[in-house]
Amino acid sequence: MLEMVDQMPAFPASVQRILAMTSNVNVAPKDLVQVIDHDPVLTMRILKVVNSAYYGLSQPIVSVKHAVVYIGINTIKHLALGIAAIGTMPRENQAGFLTRAFLLHSVTTAVISRRLTESLRAGAAVTADAFVAGLIHDIGQVVFAHFLPEKYQHVLALTKKQNLPLHVAELDILGADHAELGGLLAEKWKLPPNLVEAIRYHHHEPDEHADAPVRNSIYLANVLSDRLEPTPFSPVALPEPPSHVLSRYGKSVEELLEEMSALEEEFESARTFVER
Repeated sequence: MLEMVDQMPAFPASVQRILAMTSNVNVAPKDLVQVIDHDPVLTMRILKVVNSAYYGLSQPIVSVKHAVVYIGINTIKHLALGIAAIGTMPRENQAGFLTRAFLLHSVTTAVISRRLTESLRAGAAVTADAFVAGLIHDIGQVVFAHFLPEKYQHVLALTKKQNLPLHVAELDILGADHAELGGLLAEKWKLPPNLVEAIRYHHHEPDEHADAPVRNSIYLANVLSDRLEPTPFSPVALPEPPSHVLSRYGKSVEELLEEMSALEEEFESARTFVER
């Protein structure tokens, strides 16, 4: 796994600088804007997302500086992270892994996770973290399919034949699962610890007493996403979220599914992230 992680492309230099700068709480927004402005591709993609229906702004945004005024510097930072992470994913593989279905699941999970975290009133920065974590929580699947295509063909076949969750089939054949691999990649990219934890443990029931809004929301969003928009990787028998997780959101699975099913416009708009 470490060899595969080492072969994955690093974030662009501009995004690495953004991560380094924003670890300092006193960083000036104008300095961050200047770094983004020097990366034309990142600037273009940020403006494309900001001007999509996902944000629903009343007027066109024509610069990163302009965007900061309307949606805040933390959101711009997290947009840059999400865009960079999606951009590193190989789109082609020999394993028969359906990358488009994977990306649609990722976007659906990201939107649901963002909405769940908003309901916890965890703050704008944490909510943005939850969206980014949702976008890349399954990135280990792509890495396995790209670097171990023959073995991953067997994983996909076992999943289909025995109706197993993908991560269970991975453990059986590869000895490790995509969540652990994704956590290693998130560490390589020096993502915040709460994102690393959410990615690494998104198939594990959260601790009943832990204050971990991103991890809680990613775990539940992943389950709800598989029920709302099943993919070829979705297990037939989906896990039932434990009551202590649901109690944080004050709703049953059925109520949450009904609420999330009304987010189709958000799902559609968020797909801007996965377009190149």
